[in-house]
Amino acid sequence: MKWAFLLAALLLQCSMPEKKELSFEKGSYKYRIDVYGDSRDGENVFSSLMQLANTRVQSRQLFSIHLGDLISRPQRQDQSIRYHQLIKTFVKDTPFLPVVGNHDVDSRESLESFRAAFPVIPETGYYAKKIEDVFFVGLNTTQTDLEGSIGSQQLLWLQERLESPEAKESQVKIVAMHHPINGQGPVGQKLQELYTKHQVNFVFMGHIHAYKHWVVDKTHHIISGGGGSPIHGVFGDKGAFFHYVKLSRDENGMGVEVIDLFGEIREAFYVAI
Repeated sequence: MKWAFLLAALLLQCSMPEKKELSFEKGSYKYRIDVYGDSRDGENVFSSLMQLANTRVQSRQLFSIHLGDLISRPQRQDQSIRYHQLIKTFVKDTPFLPVVGNHDVDSRESLESFRAAFPVIPETGYYAKKIEDVFFVGLNTTQTDLEGSIGSQQLLWLQERLESPEAKESQVKIVAMHHPINGQGPVGQKLQELYTKHQVNFVFMGHIHAYKHWVVDKTHHIISGGGGSPIHGVFGDKGAFFHYVKLSRDENGMGVEVIDLFGEIREAFYVAI
């Protein structure tokens, strides 16, 4: 069954466009950050992507990010624990930083169940961490009555965190969330204002099982939901493939590679920092 699933996953990608060449020099990285999204119902693909990330030419792994929907439905604590064990196989001694998705959490009880497997997530479901020169923020877009968005309290918290000394002294700023919140409506507009004002380099989002990348005011917005869940064709063939995103830090910026299940690079670009 495992191999049949992987074969189907590979066949799905056969018509995808050929890989892009790297636009930055290999071998001079300080560290890397691996980003996965939406792995529910695709444990074999998720495992293969993590294994691939750990068998390529390596720089030091600083931490990994997951963009939510790790599990198939809320309060599947057995599945949360199994995924946690799977993750520890590949992410041994570095932080694994998930954000909560709608398949992970739909109530206070399910949040506590998810936190039992991933205690880095606090009671609010959103948090911030400074790791070396990176300031990471994980938002919670699954709060009751606000699913798919964030409320005024969380928005104020985000503003305060981006204004904090830890954020100001960090050269790289990353915001992650499950549901894509674009620059539409009051919340989206306010978020983009904060990203621009505080020079957020990357905003990672999941929920849509595909890949898409765009830039607003020097902030790179990336939807990366190709971690194992059934692929969506909403962005056409160019975005419809299983993948993870690898960030590689050098002295002048961050190289970004979007890597599919074959190990092929689908997109590569460089962000000066």
